[in-house]
Amino acid sequence: MKAALTPRQQLQLSPRKQLQVDYWRELRRLMWSRDGDVRPRKPSPQFYQEFAIGRTHFKLVAEFHVDKNYVSVGLSLTGENAKIHFALLQNDKEGIERELNKTLNWRENPDTEYSYILIFKESYNLTNREAWSDLLQWQFDNLETFHRVFAPRIKALDASDYIPGETDLDDTEG
Repeated sequence: MKAALTPRQQLQLSPRKQLQVDYWRELRRLMWSRDGDVRPRKPSPQFYQEFAIGRTHFKLVAEFHVDKNYVSVGLSLTGENAKIHFALLQNDKEGIERELNKTLNWRENPDTEYSYILIFKESYNLTNREAWSDLLQWQFDNLETFHRVFAPRIKALDASDYIPGETDLDDTEG
């Protein structure tokens, strides 16, 4: 876990990095005020924040990507069983998407150790702080919903349940 920035370090941040810290500070305030299941993190000068979901190698992720004009919420899977866990979750893709009431972007990323299940909110000028309220509310709501839908499934995952060929790990986009 990263330590909080000192006032001197904050003075040394680029305008983009300061914008990121300010955005995450606002998300943290919203999370504390709403007292949901996802625990707030200290703001940091990066485009993403990770949140615990109750199991090692799984994280909820929120992104604030100024260069690409989107915010997102997702689930990150890592570790030696990430691809198997991803396939097991994908076996329940219809149920997960129905429960979330959203079509998800399933990114298995075969060449990396990371896999992601994401939703995006695009086409915003993220430097416009007046637009943040809706974005922050969207991220908060979706972090909470992802936690509600994925946490029990993640806790129940067992890599030994994977049957090769049951889910095609090469056909995971969509």
